[in-house]
Amino acid sequence: MKYTITLVQPPLPINHRHKKVMPLGLLYLAANARREFKDDIDIDIVDAQAHNISYRTIIQKLVEKKPRLIGFTFWTAQADSVYLLSKALKLYLPDTPIVFGGVHPTTLPEEAALYSDVTILGEGEFTFLDIIRHFKDNTLSLSEIAGICYYDEEKNLKKTTPRPFIEDLDTLPFPAWDLLDIPAYNTPFHITGGQRFPVMGSRGCPYNCSYCASPFLWKRIVRWRKPENVLAEMNEIYERFGVNKIHFWDDNQLLFPEYMEKLCQLLIDNHHSFQWIGLSRSHHLLKNKHLLPLLKESGCVGIEMGIESANPRTFQVIQKEESLDKIKESAELMKQHNMYPLFTYMAFNPGETIEGYYYQSAFIEKIMEGKGWYRYFHALPFNIYLGQFATPHPGTRFWKEKESLGKILASSWSDYYHHNVNFIPYSLLNDIPLATTRKIDSLHSYALLKVMRTGQWNFLPSTGFARMVKTFRYHIFTVEFHKRCNGTQTIKEIIHELIQYLRLPEKEAFQWGAITAMVMAQMGLISSALSVESNSITPRPLSIPQAWRRTLKFLVFKYSFIFLNACYPIHTR
Repeated sequence: MKYTITLVQPPLPINHRHKKVMPLGLLYLAANARREFKDDIDIDIVDAQAHNISYRTIIQKLVEKKPRLIGFTFWTAQADSVYLLSKALKLYLPDTPIVFGGVHPTTLPEEAALYSDVTILGEGEFTFLDIIRHFKDNTLSLSEIAGICYYDEEKNLKKTTPRPFIEDLDTLPFPAWDLLDIPAYNTPFHITGGQRFPVMGSRGCPYNCSYCASPFLWKRIVRWRKPENVLAEMNEIYERFGVNKIHFWDDNQLLFPEYMEKLCQLLIDNHHSFQWIGLSRSHHLLKNKHLLPLLKESGCVGIEMGIESANPRTFQVIQKEESLDKIKESAELMKQHNMYPLFTYMAFNPGETIEGYYYQSAFIEKIMEGKGWYRYFHALPFNIYLGQFATPHPGTRFWKEKESLGKILASSWSDYYHHNVNFIPYSLLNDIPLATTRKIDSLHSYALLKVMRTGQWNFLPSTGFARMVKTFRYHIFTVEFHKRCNGTQTIKEIIHELIQYLRLPEKEAFQWGAITAMVMAQMGLISSALSVESNSITPRPLSIPQAWRRTLKFLVFKYSFIFLNACYPIHTR
């Protein structure tokens, strides 16, 4: 009788809005286990994130299947969900061992082990094989398995010897894609659209950014697969699924130029035509600019650069080790080679200010200049740049220093997600806003609401009437916020005043206030009274593509806000 294993990608708090991400870690675990145990095991994957499966349905599926072993991998934002599921499964399937792995369990093993029978620390492919041997054949004791932690019968936490990193990543089989419903992962490929597949040609990053858990997880060590092995995986993806668009998940693809040169040449000589994007840093791109023609010829659409901020002070605080001049130069080089200078960006990093957000939007516009609208990359239909929200994840230096750097709004692990404002730096809260316009016009009101609805995952209530009420309340909030930007109060003081005036919950008011301040700063509706250049800041025009201007949705919002502006004094006197 086969030994049955079910691996679970748990739900996210933002399941209904988040892009569907293939659980690459589970796919590697499954592929490696199937290769090792062949027909002795039957393994499947339940992806609650991709299919938006409820707790009840997950439990029902597992209880019906009655697997002999259940495994979860999860981020911090998924931890609360996993702990609830684990406690429920222990009631329905008390004899089924539960194994945890992933980023959150590795960074907080003492907590994770409370809800599991075994927790994998770090890289899990070969550790998981030993765990299967322990529960399936009883050929290994837990104490003999490297790279795990667990609580013994006396409730003492046991951590075994750390498992060394896999020296040769080419020894791993390709991910077990057949265990997924591939059409469910329909996030469009950057710039050109269409389905994409993730591929990792390396693991690790040598840098030490304060917001990133990679230094903790990978010890700043980088390991590379052979280019031939990466190409073979890409070809298998194309031949099995007909997908020729690849998103490389490497932390820094241009770190090892010899690898990249070989991979590009293999792609050029290959009989399949691929489009691909990767991630790197500007100074690596400049150092290896001779590779740009080769990148383009091999199918590279663009390279993502981690901007994160356009404030040099913020770069210092977060240890980004980047230069705005180099980022700009890299963007121009990519445009010269007809590639898109993609970027990643985080709002509410320590050190951010009102003035910084204004110049940041101008900086990003300069990077994007001449390449048209980023239809499948830029989330908003106008030139406001939202990005991710800075999150102090466990295992990072940011996590250790968060209390001294800003206000913490997170109240549970489910808040630790980059579309949820859970941290606001004191540098922004203590800034003093000064309005540059007498009032907010309907177009800016539309932009503020659109950003809030797009960026803050829990802003939208479930019912239509509740949405309408919250929309109206937020409109009132933005008008009152702007009225109080008179150069005499800090952002924090304005938010506290609006908590009393509008009777808002503190957490919600600070989330609204942070996003409102950032967007108003980008639009030039407010400047900083603390800045010597505040008089030079003026409202920036919103650049909205004609296709969006023509939509009924835009017109409805535009004229409804004109109506709200007219009615506003009546409702708030």
